[in-house]
Amino acid sequence: GNPPYRQLQKIKNSIQVANYKHETYSKSADLYCLFYEKGVQLLKEKGTLNYITSNSWMRTKYGLALRKFFAEKTNPLQLVNFENSQVFDTAIVESNILITQKEKFTKQFRAVNIENDTDESILEYVNKNSIILTELDENGWIIGNDNSLSLKKQIEYNSIHLGKLDYKILSGVKTGFNEAYIIDEETKQKLEDDNSGLIVPVLRGRDIGKYEIKSSELYIINAHNGNIKEGIKAIDIKKDYPKIYQYFIQFKDKMKIRPSKGKHWTNTPANFSIEYSKPKIIWGELSDKAKFTFDDTGIYVEATVFLMTGENLKYILSIFNSKLAQWYFEQIATSSGMGTNRWKKYKIEQFPIKDIKNVNPFEILVDYLLHLYNKENPAILSHTDNTRIASHLEDILNMMVYELYFEEHMKEVDL
Repeated sequence: GNPPYRQLQKIKNSIQVANYKHETYSKSADLYCLFYEKGVQLLKEKGTLNYITSNSWMRTKYGLALRKFFAEKTNPLQLVNFENSQVFDTAIVESNILITQKEKFTKQFRAVNIENDTDESILEYVNKNSIILTELDENGWIIGNDNSLSLKKQIEYNSIHLGKLDYKILSGVKTGFNEAYIIDEETKQKLEDDNSGLIVPVLRGRDIGKYEIKSSELYIINAHNGNIKEGIKAIDIKKDYPKIYQYFIQFKDKMKIRPSKGKHWTNTPANFSIEYSKPKIIWGELSDKAKFTFDDTGIYVEATVFLMTGENLKYILSIFNSKLAQWYFEQIATSSGMGTNRWKKYKIEQFPIKDIKNVNPFEILVDYLLHLYNKENPAILSHTDNTRIASHLEDILNMMVYELYFEEHMKEVDL
């Protein structure tokens, strides 16, 4: 079967899905999730169901309920996952074919990734390359080979998921209408009242590189919506910022009808948070590679960027930018379908962190790299540029991270 794809939150006037009791339902889920559940319900005992759908459910947050349903209510038999390959001309999403059975999980689940074009038939490829999965992780189904699954377990061994540590991860400021709120230098000069402090520098995802903040020369009008928990009132643009209010008037009609807005049409839907101005790790949501960096200048970030605050941030940064982390994130991340991964909060929180006493060596090297990748800093040596030096330091830092996660193995092979 090939059930329909439709985000449930976009279904308004047809069927009121939320009124029905579905184990696989969540607000952000897709209609095909419910078709999986209904299909299994219609089966007799030991009957089989075979669908082809988008493979997004395997790793996304909305797929959690469906993954639990498969593991607890069915016996998955075989999965062919088309990862980063579009074998169907008319499909605009990455697909998978799943065969499951109405029975308890027997831990004989054959699965395979087809990542590139192959001259073999699918049947031949599946027979040669399938692995047996005996465990189904509700955080995400990882279909690799035996070596990659073993490596993933080694990285996780004796580690703590970041989400269980004392870190806060937030998305950047959501405006609901960037055209009005994000402005250039010229507009800023026209609008800025004396000491208003409401217009602050802002970064987009494209302005962030590995250990690097690129100059965006953009600003955001931080007309935030207040914060009840912190006792902060919403910004009153009309009363306190007449120049900015007059500027907003040209966008009034569109700002009033945007789906997401604050208490007044001039407010952003984003609540104020002190976390934005704290020292933080920042990264863009969409990227082909790990591109994390550090900011302690209080610069703001918009909604395509995430930020993380807490202790020992530069130590965490050294791990996130490592080759080890790049490999691990590629195993667990969800794809945009356009050759990039989505580096979302709930995936970052799944990363295993080593708890160590002395983080200084890692943080010192990170300081060097932040300095070397900052294009405003002069060259350290006359005969080479700073990025050449940085690449050598990154090699050292990568080996230090390997030592954290593969200490026993490295001793065995005398590294």
